[in-house]
Amino acid sequence: MSTMKLLDPTYDYIFKTIMLDKENEKYLKKLISLITNIDINCLEDMHIENIEHNIKNVKDKRLKSDIIITAGKYIINLEMNRDYYEGIIEKNSMYMHKIMADQMMVGDKYKDIKTVIQINFDNYSKFEGEKAVYRFVMQEEETKEVLSKKFKEYHVDLAYIRKKCYDKEETNLLERYCMPLVIEKIEELEEKVKGDEILESLAMKMTRLLEEEKILGLYDAEKQEKMVKDAQIEYATKLGKQEGEKMGFQRGEKIGALKDRKNIIENMLKQGLDCNTISKYTNISVDSINEILK
Repeated sequence: MSTMKLLDPTYDYIFKTIMLDKENEKYLKKLISLITNIDINCLEDMHIENIEHNIKNVKDKRLKSDIIITAGKYIINLEMNRDYYEGIIEKNSMYMHKIMADQMMVGDKYKDIKTVIQINFDNYSKFEGEKAVYRFVMQEEETKEVLSKKFKEYHVDLAYIRKKCYDKEETNLLERYCMPLVIEKIEELEEKVKGDEILESLAMKMTRLLEEEKILGLYDAEKQEKMVKDAQIEYATKLGKQEGEKMGFQRGEKIGALKDRKNIIENMLKQGLDCNTISKYTNISVDSINEILK
């Protein structure tokens, strides 16, 4: 058996390539069914939609999801979240609500709109439950009454699954079907999928990806882009800290003139820092930063 490393499915291009391959459709249906508890027969009419959300006017940002699927009374949005950052949950929730709003643009009645489900594959542990899947709905805080069943959000903790996989703990069917997204080597994947026809077929397809030059080129480009971005953020964070110390922001000293503050903030923005990070290193509130930049 080969000890070669598989292409990492937590990179967007590989994730989409695996999930959207017609040969892997049985795997995708089974995975969605296990995560959401939707009867797999309800996914028979599964259709892949345009991943770009509709734009109503010139002020709308062009939003792009990883994968959007329609199946009967459901619209299912799959998102691979390789890295955690502040705002990622809100960003993905915005996608989900945008999908719901887009249904009304084609003249549907409110009672006929489809249930929107978002499945987030998180390459990190965000929640405290120590489990594979977290299921969120809109509900009243005390009575736990569900406000609407038209929105459902799921988070798959890939970090938890990875730990369980490599600690060789016993896994259930759901965890077993998530493991191809975290296993690194062909040999390990082949061992984990033995006896399951759907998973064995998926493993063969994932192995074949290593031979496709176009896939490898795009994968390497995405990895390179990620490395460059990480280096830029590291440099920008270091620069921001230095600027904050220089101006005495962290010691609570008197802040310089408005022009100086604006120049420093603009410089930090150019280096790739967001307003929350700038606030952390300058001790200036996000609201004040936005006011200074006006």
